Amino acid sequence: MNHKIMGFIGTGLVAAGFLLAPAMAADESAEKSAIPPVTPEFVGWSAEKGTIKVLDETQKGPEGGRIIHVEGEASLTTLLQGFVPKQENTYTISFSFRRLSPGNGWAGCLQVFASEARQVLRPITYQKRYPDSSENWTKVTDTLKTPANAESATLQIMTKPEAIIEVTDLKCTYVPAPASYR
Repeated sequence: MNHKIMGFIGTGLVAAGFLLAPAMAADESAEKSAIPPVTPEFVGWSAEKGTIKVLDETQKGPEGGRIIHVEGEASLTTLLQGFVPKQENTYTISFSFRRLSPGNGWAGCLQVFASEARQVLRPITYQKRYPDSSENWTKVTDTLKTPANAESATLQIMTKPEAIIEVTDLKCTYVPAPASYR
């Protein structure tokens, strides 16, 4: 092969390595969420029913995240990644939401439920109900624990038939147990 072409390819590969290295280093230091990111394709999520979409890239939540817009009765779920079965697990969950439909009472909730032998464990591990209608974002940060008898854990966004809600900046991180010292 021509030495000029080889030199050009080598220079390109070296430059690409310099450009990729900072991006990889930044990603490695970021706190990993136990739920997949919100993308227009909902990779890692399952839409059970309802009209669910990710809003255009130009529309962002308070912290810059993609917005999930949900209309009517819907259910969107994902497994908690990194979940350890048969062990109590602690997570910090944070998100912003707003309910755009009129009315009072609850229009849906974001919840984490655990199961054993395909049965939902009661009480539900975590549940946050959406408030009355508001154009303003409500920020939520909570800690939750999945029970020691759980075989799996799932995060779910659900709504009632008349609801229109938006959820954004959704993150759930595992909180490791404190080390025991002797």
